[in-house]
Amino acid sequence: MVPVMMGLLMTGSNFGQVTGPIAVGMVVSAWGWGAASVMVVAAAIPAGLAAWMLARGDHNRVGETSGQA
Repeated sequence: MVPVMMGLLMTGSNFGQVTGPIAVGMVVSAWGWGAASVMVVAAAIPAGLAAWMLARGDHNRVGETSGQA
C-alpha cells in the first residue's frame, strides 16, 4: 500500500505544481490579487478534509495479513 500512496502523492504534487500557477494567474488577471487568496483557501479546504479523513483511519492494523500464510 505504501508504494501506491507514494505514487499518488507524487502525482498530486506534480499536478498541483503544473496547474496551480496557471490557475492562480488566470484568476489574478481576471479579478485581481484579492481573488488569489480565495482560490488558495478553496483548494486548502478539501485538502484539509482529506487529511483529516485519512488521519481518522485505523492505523493499528497496517501491515497485518487477513489470512494465515
